Amino acid sequence: HHYNCRSEFVCRDGQCHVCTKSTECQERNTMRQCFNTTQDLFPVCRHKALFFPLTTEDIIMFFITFFTIALAAPTGTGGGGILVPMFMIVGQFSPHAAVPLSKATILGGAVANNFINVQRRHPFANRPLIDHGTLHIMVPNLLIGTIFGVFVNAISPAWLITLGLVLSLGYATWSSGNKAWKVYVEETKAEGEDPAAVEPLMGPKSSQMQAKHYSFDDPAGMN
Repeated sequence: HHYNCRSEFVCRDGQCHVCTKSTECQERNTMRQCFNTTQDLFPVCRHKALFFPLTTEDIIMFFITFFTIALAAPTGTGGGGILVPMFMIVGQFSPHAAVPLSKATILGGAVANNFINVQRRHPFANRPLIDHGTLHIMVPNLLIGTIFGVFVNAISPAWLITLGLVLSLGYATWSSGNKAWKVYVEETKAEGEDPAAVEPLMGPKSSQMQAKHYSFDDPAGMN
């Protein structure tokens, strides 16, 4: 069976062999081609180059990536939770290839986003919008975690990476849905409350002075 062989090989007569043509690789994955390069000792099946040749899957990935980054940039979410499954399902990339491809895509969006944000000022303080003091604390931890994650990705089997992706996305979906429901309940409750029963922002009613309205049409009312 094809899945008993490594992804670089093809199954022929019940045994794993090197590929001789791209159609053999595409029996297992339609996005793979047979490559015979100097860096390989023998022909192997590898994912085709992006857009060469151009396929329907490439066009779908292009538009999904565009809208994902466009929505993720203002919200600061990155978009990896959508890009990684999309690369695996639509582009038929392996988990080991989909994760770094997603990181590279997010990097491009982050560079463009930071180019704009670095020129902005904080609306309520005399400093840049980006808090560089917080960056000095967070970035070293982020880099250590990223390096550790890259090593884990390299040595982990594909099923473990997929399982981790499912668990992390499941938790993120549950957490976001729970938060959205709480906000919805609070907003609905606030809309149904009697405005007279809501405590004013400036303190209790007993400490507030009633404003006297004057009319310029009635000179007596201005005394």
